[in-house]
Amino acid sequence: MSQRSLLNYSLGNIFYEAIRMEMLCRANDKTKTHNTVNFIQMDMKRIGAFFKVHSFNLILCFGNTLVHLTDFSEIESFCREARRLLKEGGKFLLQILNYDHILDHNVKRLPLIENNHITFERYYEYDNIKNLIRFRTILTVKERDRRMENEILLYPVRKHELDEALRNSGFTDISFYGDFDKSELKTYSLPLVVTAS
Repeated sequence: MSQRSLLNYSLGNIFYEAIRMEMLCRANDKTKTHNTVNFIQMDMKRIGAFFKVHSFNLILCFGNTLVHLTDFSEIESFCREARRLLKEGGKFLLQILNYDHILDHNVKRLPLIENNHITFERYYEYDNIKNLIRFRTILTVKERDRRMENEILLYPVRKHELDEALRNSGFTDISFYGDFDKSELKTYSLPLVVTAS
């Protein structure tokens, strides 16, 4: 979906702790002319308390954000709240990584992201007792020769669990894809894109 088509919706983008207020202010400043976009920093588990029922035509949860919730029950609860906030006929779009592939093939490192300004390294260490992934990142800002490291636990939700959470939340039309171009989800697909209504 193009940025232009998204501007037809009143969007509330929720960013968890990783995004600083300065970035939110900048984002809000850049979208003032459209009056349809409002960026808010909040705990994604509180969306049901913050927004009215049936407020949105579209809810997006991109950037592997969903797996920052700590277990299946939190993911199911978030899906249930998203369903309550959607208007009749509304869509819930999700993008995470394909944790079936990551767990089944013991993926330890994600592809390096690099451009003229940054390098972004991402490492996974799976704890099969706790069923959590220790996600370690190293971001290097080349211009400043600045290196920032971070570590967080992720819940590696599998496709069948996500399908169950969405169905238990009232979604009936659910599709899984291997990328945003709606390509077929394959065993080795790294992205997992979901549409639910």
